[in-house]
Amino acid sequence: ENSSDTVAISVRKVSGNVTSMVSPSFFRPALIARKRNNTEDISAIVMELACNEIQKKRDSFTAASAITTLNLPSVLLRVVQKAEFAGIDLHSTSGKNGFEGIVHGGNRLDPMSLRVLAFTDMLSRAWQSNRDELVFEHDAILQEGGNRTKFEVKVTRLEENAIVVVVRDVSERYRRFEAEKRFVFETTARQKDAEANRFTRHEVKNGLLAAIEICGNIREQFSEDFNLLQKENEVSLVTEQSLKTRVEHISELDRTLHEVLDIVLAETMARDVIHEMYVPRMERVDVNYILTHTRGFTASHKQFSVVCNPSPLPILLLDQGLFKCIHGNAIRNALKYGEKGGPIRTEATYYFETGWLEMKVINLPGPGHAQLIAMGPRASELVFSHGTRLHKDSHSNQRSHSAGDGAWIMHKCATILGGSVQITFEEDHTEFVFRAPCKVYDAPLREADHFHLPS
Repeated sequence: ENSSDTVAISVRKVSGNVTSMVSPSFFRPALIARKRNNTEDISAIVMELACNEIQKKRDSFTAASAITTLNLPSVLLRVVQKAEFAGIDLHSTSGKNGFEGIVHGGNRLDPMSLRVLAFTDMLSRAWQSNRDELVFEHDAILQEGGNRTKFEVKVTRLEENAIVVVVRDVSERYRRFEAEKRFVFETTARQKDAEANRFTRHEVKNGLLAAIEICGNIREQFSEDFNLLQKENEVSLVTEQSLKTRVEHISELDRTLHEVLDIVLAETMARDVIHEMYVPRMERVDVNYILTHTRGFTASHKQFSVVCNPSPLPILLLDQGLFKCIHGNAIRNALKYGEKGGPIRTEATYYFETGWLEMKVINLPGPGHAQLIAMGPRASELVFSHGTRLHKDSHSNQRSHSAGDGAWIMHKCATILGGSVQITFEEDHTEFVFRAPCKVYDAPLREADHFHLPS
């Protein structure tokens, strides 16, 4: 009676009617819903079904919509207390120890009626088999508007007119199985997506590097031809201007290809970061060059200023892609949400005593800044939440395609580096801060032969 499994001993009488003694676990929720007192003192539920009810063909699914006054089976039902169990008379139909209560034409929403109908269907299916052992599944909705419950029913025949039925709720097992199946499916899809990303990145990168190499060769060839013509004094003003223009165009193409390569690498890296599959690649990084490299931002060079301490910063061991992602998003956010055309100041400090790098990006307030200040610390927390966009664009005439994920991705990048990001909204400015531990790059020492004076 303490098991979650429901055990029923079912016997067929000479009349063809079937009497079943059922452990109370299956009906206990309905008894509690009926506010029946002392449900823990219940020893068994006794059910008697007419012969014609047992012989009816039953579906493998019991639905709440099936309960009507026309098809609800006539079931004699009795709740047996522990004190009464020893003196119960299963053959009597009246009197003190007889069956009481007829479940027929009951309330459609009554939870007991739902459970009686479900168990009747399972008993009928069990009796309709002549096999000594049988296992089948049965689904039921045990409360109005509830979810489907899945049961595993095991039937063992003791003799021709007696069977033992064990009913087990396996819904949780199936839900866990479905969850594991979804997890495997999504993991496999993610791995395939990662493989496709790596392949695409590899092929696109190779194509861009080949194009960059070609541009470099053409530029060198034009430079050599131009120098040769100058030496031979056979270059005219028109030819000189034409050659300079071609070199400029090739240089512009070279810059564009490098930008596309950076975008491809950054996009692929961002996918891996979002799916938490990215492994940082520590390499030699010139932070000074990245901070002063403002190509690719739609702004005037006069808007940007960089202050480094020490100046210049040492060469560091960092994941260049992650750092570029954090710095690039910080600059783009300052341009998008700060004062239009306002100055953007980047301050970078490397603390030798702790081995930490700190980068600040400071911009003047943009539209909606007062509302952000009014939100207090909550605004700083929400900025780094997934899909949250609190700012208004400073370029009101341009439609924004921002999904509000830039700061969220920056937070993920900083976490991978073992660092942190934060943002504060002051009255006269907005300050973004990135901090992370990193080591100074030590160039490997080259072994050299000792110098000896000739004898």
